Amino acid sequence: MSYPGSVVLSPWATYNDSKVRDINETVGFKQTIYFANDLVEYEIIMKLINEVIRFPIRFILVLENIVTSNQELYDFIEVTSKNDQADLIVVSEMNTGEVKLSTFFPYSEGLCGNYTPVFMKYGQNMFPKKFSNFYQCPIRTALLEYFPYVTVQAEEGRITSVGGYDGKILMIILHKLNASLDVTSAYNNSIFGTYVNGTATGSIGDLATEKADILIPADILTEKRYTVTLPSHTYHTVDIRWVGRRQREVYDWLKFIIPDQTNFTYLHGLVYISFLISASLVIKCKPHLTSATNRVLYQSFIILLGQSVKFVTRSFLLNTLFVLWIWFCFFFRIDYQADLVNALQTPDLEPPFESVEDAVKKVDGYGGVEVVVEYYKDTPLEHNYKVIPMNELRTYIRRIFDGENFLLATDIALVNLLAPYVQILEKRISATGASFYMRPGWPAAKDVDDVIFSLVEAGVIDKILSDGNNHKWILDKKDINDEVIPIGIAFSKINTLFYGLIFMWVVCGIILLIEMKHFKNNIKKYKGNSWIF
Repeated sequence: MSYPGSVVLSPWATYNDSKVRDINETVGFKQTIYFANDLVEYEIIMKLINEVIRFPIRFILVLENIVTSNQELYDFIEVTSKNDQADLIVVSEMNTGEVKLSTFFPYSEGLCGNYTPVFMKYGQNMFPKKFSNFYQCPIRTALLEYFPYVTVQAEEGRITSVGGYDGKILMIILHKLNASLDVTSAYNNSIFGTYVNGTATGSIGDLATEKADILIPADILTEKRYTVTLPSHTYHTVDIRWVGRRQREVYDWLKFIIPDQTNFTYLHGLVYISFLISASLVIKCKPHLTSATNRVLYQSFIILLGQSVKFVTRSFLLNTLFVLWIWFCFFFRIDYQADLVNALQTPDLEPPFESVEDAVKKVDGYGGVEVVVEYYKDTPLEHNYKVIPMNELRTYIRRIFDGENFLLATDIALVNLLAPYVQILEKRISATGASFYMRPGWPAAKDVDDVIFSLVEAGVIDKILSDGNNHKWILDKKDINDEVIPIGIAFSKINTLFYGLIFMWVVCGIILLIEMKHFKNNIKKYKGNSWIF
């Protein structure tokens, strides 16, 4: 439990770091007043404070001994700065008997570590901003190459600039703070990292061990990462989804049903039946006006197929019915042919993935970014989950695009424009804010965070992230609106028509056999009657 505004007085007879940790966990350090009379003792206690403090605090140092030179102040300031404390006020009594307040500006007078004391006047801002201008002093940066978020530009083996979404934001931050880029490590085969059993793993380890001041790209904030880093403002949301191969086509031998994939409705059947009934009634009522060879069912079907047929009739009503039937067949064939062409050009796809539980049963493997494992902890999905380094996501997305049967958990921003080529499961894994990670206790973290917050408010972040060309790095296309070259109907689709024709031949063959059998029976019956006669 914390007590805002409280003051804790604690005499330290021994340098017991557990007491420092207990005070920090109980009330939290916001501002500390320390009375010092020995530089060595002060350095010991500053190291203890630096170990437990994650957020920069205000530090008031009261020197008990009379100060005889500025060098004494310089030494105390140097110890304070090297232990990540910059909001410092030194209260000291000079040998002249005057009590003075002093501080320091680490980036000034062309130096990147200036510990010279600067005396303050009463009424001045006691804790001025000290990191709004780095005067081209470096910010130590750990990079993790992650397309399209972070790319590197190097000259003569030295990284001079970074690109990509987060890389552009970093360069803007450096420009705003007038700082230079100092890449301490550039990983191209590593995972982002976390905190396991007291040890920071992956790229985050550079922050925990104070090898770097900031790490890019931005990533999802988790509890374990929060304990060893100092996160910035959340500046955009990462929507993580499962992505799988596109739906596959059904087997070729099933495509013979394509001619039946039309808009044939019960209304069409009702029209046909109505015509047959009407024509049959006319023939029955006026048989003398029609030929005995007329077969309404057979001949009307021939007309439906667009073939010529001879139908002899002197009935005006029956002729009118057939004219209307021909008119109906004309439009029906146009509609049928359009449906047939559309069916030939539209693949018959298997059912889509209904859920991740359904999908993992149909794929050869699944995995994704490291942080997703946290969401499936103590579930069956955790056991066979394959952690994929960020730099390999591009390869996996490309392989899924090419049809590999793999399920990938990734940021939807990477595949959103590839939706026609892959399956994106509707249910999201997580929609969590992403932050830049900085080393704990870094005095400049507040100024970096202020720049990020101003970029968010000004809409600069949205402008950078809305770049619609993130598909380039996967498909090597110039633009998402590139002209699509039409592809002819595959011969396997054309075979569908032959499948239908063979099926009709089989039906016709069966009908022929039935007619031959019926004809033979009639011949035998006729010969039998003739012999009796």
